[in-house]
Amino acid sequence: MKKIIYLILALSVITFSSCKKDDSDDSNNPSKENKFNFGDREFTIKTVYITNYNGVDDDGDYDIQLCVSDGSYEQATHLDYIGLYAITTNNDYLPSGTYVYSDDSGVIPRFDEAWFWDTYYGDDPDAIGGRLEVNRIDANTYEISFQLSWASEEDTYGYYKGEVTYRDYPWSTWFNTRKHIYQTF
Repeated sequence: MKKIIYLILALSVITFSSCKKDDSDDSNNPSKENKFNFGDREFTIKTVYITNYNGVDDDGDYDIQLCVSDGSYEQATHLDYIGLYAITTNNDYLPSGTYVYSDDSGVIPRFDEAWFWDTYYGDDPDAIGGRLEVNRIDANTYEISFQLSWASEEDTYGYYKGEVTYRDYPWSTWFNTRKHIYQTF
């Protein structure tokens, strides 16, 4: 009888010691594919644009668009995409870091807007919370992961690693095209 008890104990120790949790497991995107979910749908991220709105104020303001289509900026951003508006102290590029969702202007880095543009279903909800992780690998390569909370949908989880296209927002063009509006006042 003692031998049976020792055998059971030995097998238990072997079984439990071999069930070690993988620390690199990410249950929301375990394969680390360039994808995000929205509700029960899953989208592949094909193109990422980061627009630098340098000139809005003293902070670095960046619009990050994770697009499900290829093509020019104008083509890709008129189809489905997730957009995030990140604010940092860096005016030159979007730096690595953890960005929390906050409307508090004293919280930096942060993102204070996030939305899903869905041309098929006509959805355009705004996020009500979340977290954005940015890892700048080199000048045009980023690893981006995010979790967004919505008022009426399940949380969205996304991941992207690859090349991004940087755009500087043409403030002079924007103001020149609207100059006639300001001159009428």
